Amino acid sequence: MSVLAATSLNNEDHSLHGFRLQNFSALNWGTFDHKVWDLSPECQNSLLTGNIGSGKSTMVDGLTTLLVPTRKLAFNKAAGAEDKERSLESYFYGYYTSQQDEFGKARSIGLRKDNHYSVVLAQFHSDALEQSITLAQVFWLKPGEKRVKRLFIVAQTVLTITEHFSNFGSQINQLKKQLRKNDQLELFDTFPPYAQCFSKLLGLGTDGKALELFNQTISMKSVGSVTDFVRQNMLEQPDVEVQLQELERNYDDLKRLHDAVVDARQKVELLTPVDGYGKQALIAANDKIHIEQCRELTEPYMAKRAINLYQTRLQKRQQELQKLDIKLVPFPFNFD
Repeated sequence: MSVLAATSLNNEDHSLHGFRLQNFSALNWGTFDHKVWDLSPECQNSLLTGNIGSGKSTMVDGLTTLLVPTRKLAFNKAAGAEDKERSLESYFYGYYTSQQDEFGKARSIGLRKDNHYSVVLAQFHSDALEQSITLAQVFWLKPGEKRVKRLFIVAQTVLTITEHFSNFGSQINQLKKQLRKNDQLELFDTFPPYAQCFSKLLGLGTDGKALELFNQTISMKSVGSVTDFVRQNMLEQPDVEVQLQELERNYDDLKRLHDAVVDARQKVELLTPVDGYGKQALIAANDKIHIEQCRELTEPYMAKRAINLYQTRLQKRQQELQKLDIKLVPFPFNFD
């Protein structure tokens, strides 16, 4: 196999912001067999070179596998490969050629069988935060199964394949127990929570647009038109038909609301005089009740006043009567 070389392109300005790739490692990934293979950009812009078939796309696909969901992966895109030419299974087994059997059917030939495990690992570092984040995935096959299983790891520290993904025997459960002893890492069985975790730590946002752009551009061989590139890869393509349908629905909703407002305004205009008449009738009814209550109270009130007058008059009559009684008393004359 030809030699790969990763050359760091040092810049005079060393103030590189954000998390940058410190190191990428692979074990039993594609044609990188048997031992740990490393690429070390050391957080710098790097140039990956090598002959055709030396494994450049294999390394790039390993990095892409760490960051992009499986359903969106397009392996060996830089080489112009057809869809499904490569897969996780092909990298797991290390397929490097194919042969035809006696029936003329092509059969892939790999470097490995199913009794092994594969690991891809990437270390990211931020000088500004003085923090390192490690992403790793472990691939293996359960006995009797053909679909490759995956274990996802996110660590807020530096991990290496040699130190942290070896010496655990042949059982993946032993590796899980070994990894869980480190309280600075998290294990996941599926990609979505794993992606949510590392996106938050790396500051990639939650909408997935940064990783989508990364997936579209990491393996591009050339850019014919910058304008077309920006339109296709950095701008969302509007669905005009859906937008028109939504606009029509919104118009219908606004039309119904407007008609309801006009209808309500007309009702208010018609009911306003009725409301005035109702208020006048209510005032008249209250006045009537007040007058009736006053009428009911007039007779007791006048009777009370009459009592006082009658008592005063009675007293005067009694005084006059007493005067008359005095006048009627016989005068005691004695003619004898």
